[in-house]
Amino acid sequence: MAVPSDPRGEVLIGTGNTGKLVRFGLEGQHDYASDVLDAGALARYGRIEVDPGASGYDLFTRTGNIEQPVRGWTDWQPVTADRVASPAGRFLQWKVVLRPGGKLGGVGVNYLPVNAAPVVEEVVVVPGARLNPQAQPQPQQPTVNISLPSASQGAVVNFDSSNSNPINAIKDRAAVTARWAAHDDNGDDLTYSLYLRADGEHDWHLLKDNIAEKAYSWDQTLIPDGGYQLKVVASDSPSHNPGDALSGDKISERFEIDTTPPVVTDLKAEQSLAKCAHAPCPAPAHITFDAEDAMSAVVRAEYSLDAGPWQYIEPVGGLSDARREHYDFTIPASAFEGKSGEQLITVRVYDRHDNVGLAKTTFGASAAK
Repeated sequence: MAVPSDPRGEVLIGTGNTGKLVRFGLEGQHDYASDVLDAGALARYGRIEVDPGASGYDLFTRTGNIEQPVRGWTDWQPVTADRVASPAGRFLQWKVVLRPGGKLGGVGVNYLPVNAAPVVEEVVVVPGARLNPQAQPQPQQPTVNISLPSASQGAVVNFDSSNSNPINAIKDRAAVTARWAAHDDNGDDLTYSLYLRADGEHDWHLLKDNIAEKAYSWDQTLIPDGGYQLKVVASDSPSHNPGDALSGDKISERFEIDTTPPVVTDLKAEQSLAKCAHAPCPAPAHITFDAEDAMSAVVRAEYSLDAGPWQYIEPVGGLSDARREHYDFTIPASAFEGKSGEQLITVRVYDRHDNVGLAKTTFGASAAK
């Protein structure tokens, strides 16, 4: 409630919670301090704009990097030529001093956050997958979903929500797909460059630059077999002058390129038939061979008799976990019922990256005398 108090034109205002009596004099100068402005990041401040018709005032500013202006803030500095003289900071407060008869409406402060380097959050590399150029894969195309580790673990991350969704890729042993997540605190547009480094190397080799998306596939048959790491470099150059652009990077976990199939050696098949009353009797066949891969473990082996269905076989020791495995097994006599003459045995083995090696041999049925 405002009540005139005396001939000097002063005004008394009563307030509640808590009760106070405030006296305003219509003569003399008056100060007003704004709320604290949060620029969201370290920022440079420029021109101050006031409503047209303002007069009889002086503007001051101060800046700091903590929200409450109690410590670590600059002193009040006058605004000259409508420009903020206070140094860069995340927070700014302005103050106006109205001289007698002065008036001021709105005040606006122009600022530009200091450029922050982009951050690459995560990188995942999936050999044997290629990005699907079509919106939907064909029914006959096997696919694989590529997710970022944090998304699959339900973690809270600070990159855009589209990265939490798996992307659909086509299974392709000749391709490798990389996916990553990145963000920029200034909201700048980003471009990406990919670099490869093989085991034992110190230098990074450019694979592809000027990538706009956050995923990329390439042909692994163009790269020698071996272990590699991928470095993703994010740059905010699309939003800045060449000399002002910043970058950030992240290196992937080690992954393997393996396009060479395992080799089958020393394939041997032996069978002896006993003579029955009218014809040779069926007998088991003994098969042995070795399989070796130069890069990764041999993980599966199968055989086919006379172009029949493939049958799974275990290595000696029962566990396929080495680059070289030995196989020694017997085909039961029942498999040769009604067969005579020469037989064909074919074996195929797979390494960890689904490369397949084959070998075959024939063996004849020699009757025992």
